[in-house]
Amino acid sequence: MVFIAHGPASAMTARTVTSVALADDPSRPLSVGVSFGVINGESHELVYEDGVKVSELIWRLDDVPMLGLSASLELPGPVAFNLAGWTKLGEPSSFMEDYDWIKASRPNEWSHYSRSATTLTKGEMVDANFVIPLLKKSGGVLSAVLGFRRDHWRWEDWGGWYIYSSNAGFRDLTGVFPEGTGITFEQWFYAPYLGVQLDFRFSEEFQLSGRFAGSKWAWSEDNDHHIMRDIVFKDYFDHVTYVTFGAEASYFLSESLSLSVSVDAQKYARTVGDTDIFAPGETVSFDEGAGLEHSSWMAAFSFGYTF
Repeated sequence: MVFIAHGPASAMTARTVTSVALADDPSRPLSVGVSFGVINGESHELVYEDGVKVSELIWRLDDVPMLGLSASLELPGPVAFNLAGWTKLGEPSSFMEDYDWIKASRPNEWSHYSRSATTLTKGEMVDANFVIPLLKKSGGVLSAVLGFRRDHWRWEDWGGWYIYSSNAGFRDLTGVFPEGTGITFEQWFYAPYLGVQLDFRFSEEFQLSGRFAGSKWAWSEDNDHHIMRDIVFKDYFDHVTYVTFGAEASYFLSESLSLSVSVDAQKYARTVGDTDIFAPGETVSFDEGAGLEHSSWMAAFSFGYTF
């Protein structure tokens, strides 16, 4: 996400991709920014039976264009409050892969595989944080970051082909799916986090920044609708480990205007959770029947303006 922070060296977001400098002038406490980025990554959706993985779907983010807006307000202290959001542009396409392990005689080899084209119909990230300076020395500022973020992704798959195994054979059935949407998969992440960032001002025009943050208290949920079978899977996850890090270079075109380029990455670690299955006339629940994992990285450039 895009963030702005206080200080002679602009502090940045503890997570995503960009900060805009905010001057050390109490009469100019507000900065705003606009960013353009490209994100890549993947989400893993897993199914377990008695602690054994029986299915894994991989939903991809491939060169997804993102637009970000941000604002930063310098508070007394000095403390900076930062708010930013990203949304996808257009409806980018990619593909989804689905692996199943259901042949008891070959537990370590997938027995069913399919691949379908996908469209990303939702892509949103929102982040808010407080940046608190801890140490200033020789043009550098070390700050603590306390924040909260929310990510929301939704894919639709359509068509595709498969390799399945019959009762008597192994990977002996092939075919294609009918055209049309077969599965919709929607995923939400929520992450309170703590982190640090280091900003170093080399000159009046140039600054480098880095950041790292994490959490053991993130949570997530997803909704997986298999349209052709009319089945909905809803999964819930607690205590998800979240980690993010990034770096940014900023060039100050004037007292008010800055240009930044940045790269940031994030990961929600693989976690096991509970699932509810809704089928016509029936609802079934399983403890520890689902799993998730998500990783992504984004490169972006940003323009910032300080009032």
